[in-house]
Amino acid sequence: MNSPKAQVALMNHVQGFCYDDPRFTKSFTKFVTLLYKVDVVTENAVRFWVERGAVASKGKGIFMKQMEGVVRWMNEAEEETEEEAK
Repeated sequence: MNSPKAQVALMNHVQGFCYDDPRFTKSFTKFVTLLYKVDVVTENAVRFWVERGAVASKGKGIFMKQMEGVVRWMNEAEEETEEEAK
């Protein structure tokens, strides 16, 4: 998926799916992490979604809280990459 706009739209769709079905509410980060690991969404798309892209009417607060761990993981990985490059 090349378009950052399409990647954010996909994450919003997953957000809506997880919000609409309580069985999946706690699985949102697992879906996003999987999409990231298989190169469907980029780190930039994930960060954009966290900063500005989440759908407010579909449990934004719930999912933003869940995403804190994913963003922390991305930040740590980025720091490790920078240290290795030195």
